[in-house]
Amino acid sequence: MRRRHIGTLWVGVVGLAGPVRGAAQAEPAGAVQVQMRNLGFHLDSTIVLDLRFVRGELRRRDPAHAPYLDDKHSFILAIDTARIGISPAALSGLLNRYTFAYPGSPLRKLTITIDHGQLVQHGLMHGISFTVVGDLTLTPDGELRLHPASI
Repeated sequence: MRRRHIGTLWVGVVGLAGPVRGAAQAEPAGAVQVQMRNLGFHLDSTIVLDLRFVRGELRRRDPAHAPYLDDKHSFILAIDTARIGISPAALSGLLNRYTFAYPGSPLRKLTITIDHGQLVQHGLMHGISFTVVGDLTLTPDGELRLHPASI
């Protein structure tokens, strides 16, 4: 069976955790400066972020133990600058299993696809089916903006 790449969303992120401290400045206890390239960060068994470039800090969750890359629960990744990609299927899983997984959420059964360079989002809002087609951009503040072209 041949796999077909249907697209990846790429997002540039700047300033989420504030500036990373230089070597001459004091660092918080347990923080480890980190710069990584070209790795897959598994949020769970099916949601994988493609970290093309990340710079920031690994902050200990437990003061008695150093961050350990094979245990994502041992640290918090405080991102200063990044270039992160996510597949439409992984984004759908992220929205359904994490972002809108709370009781009473108005949005359910979301699926994300990319068609002719535009983001297509299908789902249910309060039980009513919807489709939004739009352009995804990054604001000057580093936030994602979906500008609907059609609903």
